[in-house]
Amino acid sequence: MSPLHPAPGLRVGGRYELTSRIAGGGMGEVWAARDDVLGRDVAVKVLRGEHADDPAFLARFRTEARHAASLSHPNIASVYDYGEVDGVSYLVMELVPGEPLSARLTRDGALAPAVAVPLLQQAATALQAAHAVGLVHRDVKPANLLITPQQQVKITDFGIARLGGDDPVTRTGEVMGTAQYLSPEQAMGQPATSASDVYSLGVVGYEMLAGRRPFEAESPVAIAMAHVSREPDPLPATVPAPLAAVVLAALAKAPADRPATAADFADALGRALRGDQGAATTQPIAAPVDRTQVLPVIPPAATAAPAAPPTREQPRRQRSSALLLGLLVLLAGGAAVWALAQSGGTSATAPTTARTSARPTATPSATRSTTTPPATTTAPTTPTPTPGIALDPATYVGQRASDVEKALKVLGLLASTQDVVTDQVPEGTVVGLSPAGPFAAGDTVTLQVAKAPKGKGDGNGNGD
Repeated sequence: MSPLHPAPGLRVGGRYELTSRIAGGGMGEVWAARDDVLGRDVAVKVLRGEHADDPAFLARFRTEARHAASLSHPNIASVYDYGEVDGVSYLVMELVPGEPLSARLTRDGALAPAVAVPLLQQAATALQAAHAVGLVHRDVKPANLLITPQQQVKITDFGIARLGGDDPVTRTGEVMGTAQYLSPEQAMGQPATSASDVYSLGVVGYEMLAGRRPFEAESPVAIAMAHVSREPDPLPATVPAPLAAVVLAALAKAPADRPATAADFADALGRALRGDQGAATTQPIAAPVDRTQVLPVIPPAATAAPAAPPTREQPRRQRSSALLLGLLVLLAGGAAVWALAQSGGTSATAPTTARTSARPTATPSATRSTTTPPATTTAPTTPTPTPGIALDPATYVGQRASDVEKALKVLGLLASTQDVVTDQVPEGTVVGLSPAGPFAAGDTVTLQVAKAPKGKGDGNGNGD
């Protein structure tokens, strides 16, 4: 089919007349349009012509339509219609007046806490509504937060969101999201959960208050390494200590150390703005893992301030090199895809500029609070890192054995297989790992692999 070339005056779906281009991204272009049937202005997102025959892009586009249409919230841009006519796939959405937060940050730099917090709270409330129905956005960033003249936030672009129970739109091994706002677990190829969205919104909050992102580097790989292994600099001293503590708590490396929910994050932000010194001490809980999307893990690097060295000490350079090697293997092999296109247009990718030139000063109250109950008077001790390579079985269960073997090879581990007769999962799927670990380079991991009972196959003609 011939690719569509959107232009003013073009009628899409027989009723939506395009008037002016709003933005362009990796998937398509967004245009302001007029709905001739209902007589209202709308936004029409048209899938790029070069993707019209790509089943993966079409699936992702349909997924965005289904996910966004399932949500009804004042802080989420509404979806009105979706269609595929004459080879043209399009999504009709609410036309939100205003600008993306990315454009505002580029123009104005850091925002005052009294301005930033209400915007963050609205975004967190919207994410909570999505999480309540099992939907994880996976690409929270300023370009996807539209701000109206009335200072109302509208979250857009659920194109790479995942709903519990959905078949994966992305291939095994893909890393979806925008590097500057990617959670550590996403950077390591692990499943994104609601806690991942909280982290990304924490990055947005940091940028709003500091006028810069917590981590900057020359390449997506270097930025991903920073999210995994570095601690952000303290926020400027102009940010109230309770508020700084809440934002930094959202940037915890471990999902279980972040605010338990987006709603908790919104509540803590409000209390911190009112001066509540304990706003960041809400006991977090681990978010559930979406086991329907399991990806190869890149070995985590050491944090910026490790405690006592492990029994088998690994030099920092070796750990960082392992992380970099893992990332480069995935990227060079085509296993990782960085969705870096900003759906908010070219202005969304411009770096933000802080209005204040003074370097932020560190204050004890601005550091991330711990999850120790308030009654404890002694300082909490940092746990000693587990020596060797730790594996989370949940990350690998459900994958093809061949894919897991490749992932383990990246980590320097060997793999053997043990058949487990079952008809509950497709043949060749990993159902367990042993031993529990930790492992040293060169160790063998036994993969328990599903084998169909005699007379049954995997649905693809395999089996006895």
